[in-house]
Amino acid sequence: MNTTRVLGMKFNCSDSKERTLNLADYKESATDAEIKAAMTQILEAAVFTRGGAVFTGIASAVRTVTTKTDVSLAD
Repeated sequence: MNTTRVLGMKFNCSDSKERTLNLADYKESATDAEIKAAMTQILEAAVFTRGGAVFTGIASAVRTVTTKTDVSLAD
């Protein structure tokens, strides 16, 4: 069994679109408040742009956990 975790952080941008930063294998114990604080730091650092658009606000965040289990095909 293989489990992966991805944190999708969605930001509003200056071009009126939303952009998502995906963080694989985020700290499982991260609280909502810690995630919001990290997103605020990303926003304030202003280091990400896409096509000249900059992040202008926090839109949402979602934790995704996927578990893969092999299927035995042996007879």
